[in-house]
Amino acid sequence: MEYCKTIFIPIKLDEMIKMGKTSEKPKVRSEIPRKGDLLNKFKRGIEDRPFTSDRQVVSGTPGKPCLFCQGEHFNDECTKYSSLSARMKRLQKLHLCVSCLKSGRVRKKCRTNQKSCFYCKSFDHKGAVCPVKFDLTKNNSSETSVK
Repeated sequence: MEYCKTIFIPIKLDEMIKMGKTSEKPKVRSEIPRKGDLLNKFKRGIEDRPFTSDRQVVSGTPGKPCLFCQGEHFNDECTKYSSLSARMKRLQKLHLCVSCLKSGRVRKKCRTNQKSCFYCKSFDHKGAVCPVKFDLTKNNSSETSVK
């Protein structure tokens, strides 16, 4: 077997050299793009792209309008529907799932791969309808009114 390898390798090399002679000549140096040109082209491509929702979340502005009132704020910052009961009624009226805030789903059957709630880390609702968040805001407002 070792003998076959020693014969096979030189034959393959000869074939590769012959193919190299008949193939197209290498490009002229000026036709090959330079590293700097490629980087500039890449940077321009990034700058021309519109912002995505991920970038907008990082910058503090929502990518989509508020689900409850269509305002320009995050769902959990809605002042028009400021109570948990008002938000739950609005979700029912819009036929939206409490777990994922999307239409056409029922909470019990929703199997969306979603992130946990920002406030309580539960997976069965979003932060906009978190009971813990609303308890915290009630406690904070009652503490400030007592002082």
